Amino acid sequence: MPNRGPVVPIALCACLAAGAVSLAHQPAAQAQTMKRGAKTYFEKGATEYNLGHFADAITQFEKAYAIDPAPILLFNIGQCHRQTGNKERALFFYRRYLEQDPKAENRAEVAPAKVMSNSPGLIPCGASIRST
Repeated sequence: MPNRGPVVPIALCACLAAGAVSLAHQPAAQAQTMKRGAKTYFEKGATEYNLGHFADAITQFEKAYAIDPAPILLFNIGQCHRQTGNKERALFFYRRYLEQDPKAENRAEVAPAKVMSNSPGLIPCGASIRST
């Protein structure tokens, strides 16, 4: 699978305009509250994602979610499925993400119509990598 480049903290507008792909992000203070095992798996998942190893990233994010079921991990799993071309699975995880975080800042951008479109740059980036 091709490497999509590293995840970099940039504004949502820039991500959409440039068609960049990223994992969801979160402030560092919240990352510190993540359970130890979940944080380790999340970091491994982020590394795998950045290397373009999306199937391996899914495995790591799922392990993190099993320890600490933070909604943003569902978004990250959805991103991985979208990167592998599995839009149906991506939709499943984006929907679970929105159900668990109905006030998500990127709610409009994770809409089913945008996920199912052929435009890979329509899924948003955030401000910093999110974990639980």
